[in-house]
Amino acid sequence: MNALVYLDTDAFHRIGQTFRLRPLAADLHGKILLSPITALEVFSHLTVKRGDEVLDQIKQIRNWVNPNRAEVLPWPDAAISHLGFNIPVSDDSFTQQIQHAVDVCLEADSVIDVLDSASKLKKALDAVKDASAGQFKTLIDLYRREPLIGSRFDEVWIAGLTQRIRIPIDTRPRAQVASALSAYYHFEKEKLIVAGQNLNYDPYKHKNDLLDSEQLVYLGDPALHFLTCDGGFGRRTKNSSQHGRIHRISPRSFEDPHNMEEILRRITR
Repeated sequence: MNALVYLDTDAFHRIGQTFRLRPLAADLHGKILLSPITALEVFSHLTVKRGDEVLDQIKQIRNWVNPNRAEVLPWPDAAISHLGFNIPVSDDSFTQQIQHAVDVCLEADSVIDVLDSASKLKKALDAVKDASAGQFKTLIDLYRREPLIGSRFDEVWIAGLTQRIRIPIDTRPRAQVASALSAYYHFEKEKLIVAGQNLNYDPYKHKNDLLDSEQLVYLGDPALHFLTCDGGFGRRTKNSSQHGRIHRISPRSFEDPHNMEEILRRITR
């Protein structure tokens, strides 16, 4: 099986700096894919003061992804449907918009050329975050009324997923879904316990963090590995069968291109 890698937003910025002046080794081209969540967050940074610097980082992805086309993974809803419930989704229009934005950025001469697209995608990201915060608040309120432990959490969690992707709740046995999306499942469970026990927790104040768990959906594909500098992903998924494909990389590892290439080779060999 050919292993592939995707990155969270911090790792995206760091690897962009690592290979800003020279390309990734040819044998590693095509080994790195783009998470749409990461791409959306990076595009949202185009609208701030350092937009030109961010655009430069986006343009430099030619140095470390497939130079012909930067491949974007499906949006999490489509990935959940396919990997969690064995229901392929043929039309993932949101990811197509992100793919188009990446292609536009690669050809842009100035941030002004992409500002309109970036602003629209930022609004889309803000809407996703607001929806995620609202859904998580509902779950927290339920947890505080009735602690969701054991099979009760599984029942509520699966119900939320099936409602989200609009499929019947009995499409696939709960245990199989939890196993297929193991890292995502364990992260969500830990996240709920911590938030539910903190009576001052407001999901709307933490909505920038709520999409973190969505990055783990892709580990339902056994070929994919996740690179991050954030130790929280590993801590919250230590009981997951997919834990070994979450790679926490120290920021210093990104400082040396040769060292980073060796890390990528070890992961993808």
